[in-house]
Amino acid sequence: MQARATLSIRCDPWRAGFEVGERLASLKPEVVFLFCTIHYEEDFLGLLEGLEEGLGVSGTLVFGCTGDSVLMGGEIATVGVAGMGVTSEGAFKWSVQVESGAEDGPQAARQAAERLIGDLGGRPDVAFVLADGVHAGGIRSDGAEMVEALNQALGCPLMGGLAGDDRQFRRTFVLAHGQAWPSAVALLGGRGPVRSAIHSASGFTPLEEVGVVEESEGNKLLRINGMPAQEFLRGRLGKAASEGDVGTMPLALSVPGGDFVLRTPRGFDRQTGALHVSGNLLPGTEIRPCEVDPTFATEGVREDLARLDSVDFKPDFALSVTCAGRRWLFGQSYDLAVRELGTRLAGLPMVGFLSFGEIGPFMEHDGSMSPSYYHNTTLVLGAFGG
Repeated sequence: MQARATLSIRCDPWRAGFEVGERLASLKPEVVFLFCTIHYEEDFLGLLEGLEEGLGVSGTLVFGCTGDSVLMGGEIATVGVAGMGVTSEGAFKWSVQVESGAEDGPQAARQAAERLIGDLGGRPDVAFVLADGVHAGGIRSDGAEMVEALNQALGCPLMGGLAGDDRQFRRTFVLAHGQAWPSAVALLGGRGPVRSAIHSASGFTPLEEVGVVEESEGNKLLRINGMPAQEFLRGRLGKAASEGDVGTMPLALSVPGGDFVLRTPRGFDRQTGALHVSGNLLPGTEIRPCEVDPTFATEGVREDLARLDSVDFKPDFALSVTCAGRRWLFGQSYDLAVRELGTRLAGLPMVGFLSFGEIGPFMEHDGSMSPSYYHNTTLVLGAFGG
């Protein structure tokens, strides 16, 4: 495969799209990964039309979404468009499927997966998922169930995330088929000769004490270890949770293989002391609050890079999906970590976006990968080669 990445910080949507397309045109990409900030909402159609005109051809598959910020290599843009063109020169068959009006995330994912498999003539060898990051006024809470549905349907390496909107939590969009889709799940899959290496890392350290969810209603945690959920957090972290902590107070849940996934608060009920998290947690679930330190921003990057260093193939391009909460929490330390990521992967085309939820597997040092999981405050880094 061949790939090329670029970043435009032009504010005008059409000009930004054209600039990205013009820079990718000579590659003659089969698919373009396109991530933009919510500021282009005023004219998504112009952005996509500009991209097509810059490419000089119609029919190129476009797959992307809005992000809290976007990145290209080690650069971060709070207003901008990151694009990456990929071509296999005909060796790979691609398909993009979108399920709109996706109030039921798992069902939408299954329907999109069924159409993807039908269009490709079989299960894909690699797949990417993007979904609306805000639903009914809050971060959608069915990410874990959606990912499990895709694991079962696709049975291949899978990475992606939930779209963002500059910490507004009001509206996010998926970009595909020449338009911007709210409340949608989109899949990009391909069949052909491809090697994948995807790892999910946070750098966080869970505290030793385990809390057991005793009472919950979906994603609303009522009682943990015999006390209101917010009181449990306050006792372990030494501070009362507030709306400013949305997306930045991770709770660790153990998963098979000795790894853990993170869930973060998305809302607080002052009257009951309940805690709303990103993902349903059943009674009996064991959770551990995590220590938070600015150095964790770099530790997450270095863990991902260490896994990729162990692969036995030469990647042709990379994708990064990283939680927007990491930047809110770590500030300048986060930006420095992204620069380190770009420096270490210099020469390898890479784009990505800051998300409201991350999707990816854990990779062992021998290259084997777990099923994908739904994460918060995590960096999912994937490298791919033909």
